[in-house]
Amino acid sequence: MSLVKVEELSYTYPYAREAALKKVNLQIDRGEFILLLGPSGCGKSTLAITLNGVIPHEMGGEVRGSVQVCGMNTQDYRVSDFARKVGIVFQSPDAQIIHSRVEDEVTFPMQNLLVPPDEMQRRRDEVLGIVGLTAQRRSLVHTLSGGQKQRLAIAAALSMNPELLILDEPTAHLDPKGTKEVMSTVEKLNREGNITVMLIEHKLDEITKYADRIAIMNQGTVVDEGEPRALLRQRSSYLMNDLGLFIPQVSEAAGLATKKGYRFDNMPVTLEEFPQSIRMKPRIVEPTPGTTEPVIEVESVSFAYRGGAEVLTEVSARIGKGEIVALLGSNGSGKTTLAKILVGLLKPTAGRARANFGNQSFDIAKNSPKSLCRYIGYSFQNPEHQFVTEKVFDEVAFSLQVQNHTPEDEIVKRTNTMLDTFGLLEFSNEHPLSLSMGQKRRLSIATVLILEPVMIIFDEPMTGQDKRGTDYIIDLVQKLRERGTTSLFITHDMHFVADVATSVIVLDGGRVIFRGTPQLLFNSSETLARASLADPMIHRLACRLDPSLSGIIRVGEFYDAIEAVI
Repeated sequence: MSLVKVEELSYTYPYAREAALKKVNLQIDRGEFILLLGPSGCGKSTLAITLNGVIPHEMGGEVRGSVQVCGMNTQDYRVSDFARKVGIVFQSPDAQIIHSRVEDEVTFPMQNLLVPPDEMQRRRDEVLGIVGLTAQRRSLVHTLSGGQKQRLAIAAALSMNPELLILDEPTAHLDPKGTKEVMSTVEKLNREGNITVMLIEHKLDEITKYADRIAIMNQGTVVDEGEPRALLRQRSSYLMNDLGLFIPQVSEAAGLATKKGYRFDNMPVTLEEFPQSIRMKPRIVEPTPGTTEPVIEVESVSFAYRGGAEVLTEVSARIGKGEIVALLGSNGSGKTTLAKILVGLLKPTAGRARANFGNQSFDIAKNSPKSLCRYIGYSFQNPEHQFVTEKVFDEVAFSLQVQNHTPEDEIVKRTNTMLDTFGLLEFSNEHPLSLSMGQKRRLSIATVLILEPVMIIFDEPMTGQDKRGTDYIIDLVQKLRERGTTSLFITHDMHFVADVATSVIVLDGGRVIFRGTPQLLFNSSETLARASLADPMIHRLACRLDPSLSGIIRVGEFYDAIEAVI
């Protein structure tokens, strides 16, 4: 029985020149778990908010076709009528959290619908336990990490016991452990609670196994759908190469194995489904070159927010010129705090951080963020927090314009080149906040790179990125390294770490617990567990097939190690 029925749905936002949705047809059965895939900006999030009546009632615009949810046509019922039926968690938790305290955020939806106090408290405690925020029940929301805020948003949605739960990239801000916990929770709600789930995601390694069906969107419409393993077997090349999407690494490895003569009855989506009969050959891991002279030296830095506990404790680290360093750790481990110290937004309470750029050597804390931005660029964790103009073009050009020494024609040329590099040229006249999450991330990075700093700090740049967007950034970072630019990445994306990082720093509880190469980290199970991290699926697969292949951390390396069928 269909819980959701979308027929010939087209939608155009107010003042938009082109429709965001174009003749979408989709049915979701009661109790089904459907995974919605598609390139950044293809209309996934727009489709999601047609299912709770926000489109058309709150957004306006032009709607054609019909949407029925729980037997109710969204044109005929108010958004409030769907509040008990549809729970939705947006890409950015800050876009939907409205209260200052955790418990108030969870109880607020229930208060609006006059849920009895005893029942309200029971549900509050239940959902906070589900998402792992029981200890933070009375905490202020602004003290939570990005991942904790995402889990709070999920808790608020679950408090209403919805029949349909829509999750728009719910794991984007979570560390690997948090991702596993949230997805296990969602699966339990789906299988045991019979809640229908529609999940929008880009990173699929730990998610595809939960789905009953995959629907694929492109350019505003649903272009394909089917059972996950069958769809991946038939369409993996189309998904990766034509649409620029990720598929599970184990599925990608199976596709590469077929090129060496192996055959698969079913496309594997988990490690256990990958046949152990695949023959692998020994592989020698080349030693990683040592670091160059340091551009950043962090010496016994500690930091505590006013009136709060210590966030960083005696952190010491060196970042060499031209390195690509991944700064890792669980949500709330102090990564963003350290980054803000390196760009002068925060001052250490003890210790110091020094910068060495050419002939310039100075204590970062003694310089203003304005003077430091000539040397160190910073792309924020939440890109919306750094946008200051009303057009995409103006956002990128802004930094050059305020310097007052770049000719206007040069500003136009460099801005258009940067927008083209990140696939944003066609959105030049759009408002930055109208972009998808992946597009906002790319715009945020473009605004930093336009100044050509000596070092760049990227705070969660992979959030909301599809494979094509990720490949853009990987290629860009490698080109930056070739010209001597140093990069520091804060990320939870272990695939990205494997692909580009030359070294890794891991924080846990505000202390450095690991410094070394990605290969060493991914083979240190103790460090991974302590920091709530996980090694890439392709590394786990290689080790499962042959423990001597523990140096493999990339899909290309795995392919090279497969013995061809004679």
